[in-house]
Amino acid sequence: MKVFERWRESTRTTQGFFIEEAAATWDVLLDFQEATGITGMLGGIGVWYAKSASLLAMHTRNEERLALVDQSIQPEARALLEPFTPAGNVSYLEMRSSRLAGSAETARWPRAFRWIHVDGEHTGQALANDLHLCNLWLRRIM
Repeated sequence: MKVFERWRESTRTTQGFFIEEAAATWDVLLDFQEATGITGMLGGIGVWYAKSASLLAMHTRNEERLALVDQSIQPEARALLEPFTPAGNVSYLEMRSSRLAGSAETARWPRAFRWIHVDGEHTGQALANDLHLCNLWLRRIM
């Protein structure tokens, strides 16, 4: 079964605002990365019930990590992700993303990510901070 179909079936009743058209687009882009040998961590800032994070988990390869940041990661989110994530390959960071600047995680992951989804706090300052983190973490492909 294709990843997108597996994701759709697995998240049919999951709370969240990740529409199927967006998920299908992500799936195509993530498949492209995998087919062309682009590797790296996957991440999400803002998890809620992990509807979008579950698609990232399904695309996380054994040698990759999935890093998720949220003030509080719901038990339902962890339960949804568990079957799709290689054992021990998830980092749950329960904190505000604004606390990540200058942290050990930020220093440990420079240019390590191939994909980051930003949907955390919905303020201008928080978004500016999250985009700054993405700039530090995303790999330079070209």
